[in-house]
Amino acid sequence: MIRSSCIASIVAAMIAFAGPAAAKTIMFDNGGVIVRYIKDVDEARRSGDPVTFAGPCNSACTLYLSLPVSQLCIQPTASFGFHAAQHPRAEVRRQMTDALLRKYPAWAKRWIDANGGLTTREIVMPASYAQRYLPSCR
Repeated sequence: MIRSSCIASIVAAMIAFAGPAAAKTIMFDNGGVIVRYIKDVDEARRSGDPVTFAGPCNSACTLYLSLPVSQLCIQPTASFGFHAAQHPRAEVRRQMTDALLRKYPAWAKRWIDANGGLTTREIVMPASYAQRYLPSCR
């Protein structure tokens, strides 16, 4: 029979070696309503919980790149799909697209500009580029 003190020691060791779990792992996120993502990203910023990019992060999902680098990590399977905001009214599209660009870090804006800017056509940033600026996940 295993003693309760032995079980407690095993559990404590497992917790110590496991390290903190990622609060959010992004895989196959095709984005959605920009306002919802702004709210989710702001909540993640307040909590300080880590975010792992493990797969495709497209459209409004890319707003997670605006979090502090210390809160992010990237796996080689990640990618980021960018395009202009979508809305029936041209003025609203322009304003929302400008809002997206203001939130991205400088390195992401440079890549977007070098690859044609935000248009109706999606451009995809590979993990190999983003890994220059984001830490790899352990």
